[in-house]
Amino acid sequence: MAAATAPLAAQAPMVPLHGGPIQPGAELAVTVGFNDDDANELRGTSYSGTFGYGFGRVGLSATAGTFAADEGGSRLTLGALATVHLYGDGITTPLTLGLFGGMGWMAESDLVDDTVRHFPVGATAALTIATPVLSIRPWLSPRIDVLSCDPPSTQDVGALCWDDGSKFGLSGGIDLRFPKGFALRALSDYVDGGSPFVGVGAAYSF
Repeated sequence: MAAATAPLAAQAPMVPLHGGPIQPGAELAVTVGFNDDDANELRGTSYSGTFGYGFGRVGLSATAGTFAADEGGSRLTLGALATVHLYGDGITTPLTLGLFGGMGWMAESDLVDDTVRHFPVGATAALTIATPVLSIRPWLSPRIDVLSCDPPSTQDVGALCWDDGSKFGLSGGIDLRFPKGFALRALSDYVDGGSPFVGVGAAYSF
């Protein structure tokens, strides 16, 4: 039986989407994202935690976090995602492929009166490079992003919403996985029309 595709993190708005693989079983992860999107006036820092579980060919994850805008105010952000493993196990076959889809939500704040909804659908590819002391896992996840605001807004974080249906998104990064389940990760996320933003994090599988 092939290993489960990673539960990805995060589909929650304003949190970098992580598409790297994890081992089957449970995983806890924390991620800090740094957004400096001058084009859309989206500047701030996100902090999130994710619980994922992989079994067979299926991975499920749930994310909760907050986005703190540089202009002031913070917003609760939540998300859930499902992934399906298609190819490879990361051991006998270093390349792994999968599909994912999910939904996210971001609350109103004192400064912004819209609620953001996020629906990412895409694919993920990862390569496992084994070394004597750790496993190096670069990955790439193209996707289609659908975001909407209710009500529509042109204020700061509301600028991340659009009216033309969907846009192309891409995230990529590298995981460094050590023995006994500990991992470090770095990633970058981009949506068409904006500026790339980056994140760093840590995870533990058990």
